[in-house]
Amino acid sequence: MRFKVHALNMDAVKEDAEDIRQNQSSGGGKDGADFYDWKDGDNNLRFMPPYNARGFIFKKKMTHFELPLGDDDRIHDCLNTWPSKFDSCPICDVLERLMVKHPDMDLRRQSAATNWYAQCIDRDEEEKGVQITRFTPKVRNWVTLQIDNPKIGDITDIERGFDVCVNKGTKKNKRGRKQVEYVPGFIPERCSMSDDDDDVGKWLDQIIDLDKYYAAPTDENIARIERAADRLYEVYRNKSDSKDEEEASRARARRRVAEEKYDERETKSEARRDEPARRERKKKSDEAPNTIDDIDPDSVPECHAGVSNPEPHDDGSIGFSTDLEKCLLCPEEMSCMGAKKKKGL
Repeated sequence: MRFKVHALNMDAVKEDAEDIRQNQSSGGGKDGADFYDWKDGDNNLRFMPPYNARGFIFKKKMTHFELPLGDDDRIHDCLNTWPSKFDSCPICDVLERLMVKHPDMDLRRQSAATNWYAQCIDRDEEEKGVQITRFTPKVRNWVTLQIDNPKIGDITDIERGFDVCVNKGTKKNKRGRKQVEYVPGFIPERCSMSDDDDDVGKWLDQIIDLDKYYAAPTDENIARIERAADRLYEVYRNKSDSKDEEEASRARARRRVAEEKYDERETKSEARRDEPARRERKKKSDEAPNTIDDIDPDSVPECHAGVSNPEPHDDGSIGFSTDLEKCLLCPEEMSCMGAKKKKGL
């Protein structure tokens, strides 16, 4: 088979591979992002050769997938995908401002996810031809390191390349929640893209330039991204204001509860302190005469100053309404000695 194909840019591959080895990371993107082309379980793929003369098989693209702006405005390109054209991304700028102002906000899902796009043949559905498939940074990094391995090399070679199996499954993240995971691996033998030259030629003709396909947004799309950034700021500012008011309301409620508990404790404490006096008053009250007939004239103390006819007060209590200002027979009123002193007796 002899076909004209673009050669891999091995200098770029080596540079990327070295960066991957040094950082040993997933590329900073959302490992586990879902895409409709993927099937649960094994996905048997053949990577197509580089899509243009620059020699790349992957196209990097950053996207904001989870903006809380409604279904029609939830996904937006991140302008940081095209650093040579844009100084910054309005949505990223808003998220950075919000994180500085409200460090307790969790905005990771709204941050830009890094994904890599390549063109592949699905070995289980070859009749569909070449498909653009989105890969997580983890898969892209693995593929790049394989190509940089001298024992493997160009996996896209149409005569002696490798098919790749990527298993789509689930795993639990650090919070215990399930998330999608893509695990790449080789189908361990070299093989041609196809034994049928017509299929190979047809598939090679279907390769498109991903740089052009994922070109920088138009002025209209940029304006849409800027409007989304403004709306995003308003959404989270309102959430923050609402959250602050809710917290203030909860603080006021906590203070009221604390004050009520304090008042309750003070009331109980005062009651405990007053208990001996209350018991003594009750004892005197229980021992005091309740009616005129209960009064023993012989037991009337001298402090009554010779007044010999006990009469009920207007309120029904028993005592002497003449000469003295207070009822001496009621323990709640002035004591005998106090009344005597006051009257100068």
